[in-house]
Amino acid sequence: MIPRWPSMAYSDGPPWYSVQERDGCASCHWGRDVVRNSVAIKLQGLPDTVMPGMSYDLQFSFNEGDPNHLGFLAGVMADKKPVGLMKTDWANIHTNQSSARSGSPDFSQSNHHPGQWTLTWTAPDTLSQIKPLELIIWVNQADGGGSQMGDIIHQKTITLKTQ
Repeated sequence: MIPRWPSMAYSDGPPWYSVQERDGCASCHWGRDVVRNSVAIKLQGLPDTVMPGMSYDLQFSFNEGDPNHLGFLAGVMADKKPVGLMKTDWANIHTNQSSARSGSPDFSQSNHHPGQWTLTWTAPDTLSQIKPLELIIWVNQADGGGSQMGDIIHQKTITLKTQ
């Protein structure tokens, strides 16, 4: 019997809980060191201070390697708990509470550019008791081989200021 590779076991994308784990995507994609605080991950759409109940259009991108072999997992967390609500209208992106992840690539959408994603995050109505608030982004720079070996995992954590 041939063992199932973790990448096949999670064909719909990474498990939701892994956004908050220390190794994130690297818990299944191993063989290389995680690129922490990766400069290849860019984010737009967050103000200096996040306001309660407001929605923010987040655009993030990754600009290294082949953009057709990328996947991502992102979430807004505080003390390993989801905070707020993440939404998108892109068919190949799945959301769950305050997290989002890429599914199988669908580049037929006119609003999709490989290596760029748009999400809307809505802050909860009360933020005063929630600290520290973090946006955690993981990007899998896959080598296109179909296994979890040889992929490079990038990670960036952004601490959000709240009012």
